[in-house]
Amino acid sequence: MDMVTELKKALSEAAEVPVESLKDDVALAEQGISSFQVVTAYVWLERELNISFQGDQLPDASTATIEEVAKSIEAIRTSR
Repeated sequence: MDMVTELKKALSEAAEVPVESLKDDVALAEQGISSFQVVTAYVWLERELNISFQGDQLPDASTATIEEVAKSIEAIRTSR
């Protein structure tokens, strides 16, 4: 499972933007994704992937890119 793809799908749902418009290497805030939308995406991912994580395990959404967040989620997922 490609975590970048899963994260983009979750962010697309949360922010109501097309998946194609999300860039892997640009900070989420620069793409117009709010903190609330990021948290909504995290909740969706927790359900979809059957994992649980705390906010302090993930990079700061205002400066993190999709690639960085996806790597963090993958590390959490494989460590359980």
